[in-house]
Amino acid sequence: MASLITLRFYVHIADLWVVLSAAGSAVIVLALGLRRWLDSGAQHERAGWTARGLSGEAVLMRTAEMAVTVVAATPSANAPEAPRFEGGGGRSGGGGASADF
Repeated sequence: MASLITLRFYVHIADLWVVLSAAGSAVIVLALGLRRWLDSGAQHERAGWTARGLSGEAVLMRTAEMAVTVVAATPSANAPEAPRFEGGGGRSGGGGASADF
């Protein structure tokens, strides 16, 4: 998929958004197909490859997901501070210029 996207910069295949959308869709379809193929094998594996998760307990995985969600949750954003610059300008019209050096 990365080669197809790189090729798009040298040869105009289609608009970039079309190439990226097609590549993303192809990767998703490929992953779902691979998972289904692995899961349909004997004992949910083929040639030692499996579609099952590394941890056998789904409860631990859900607990970890909840912990990450709680840590990632942030309070509401602070209001931006008012600008502190207070330019007085000079007699010549601004920028700090004046008749006195």
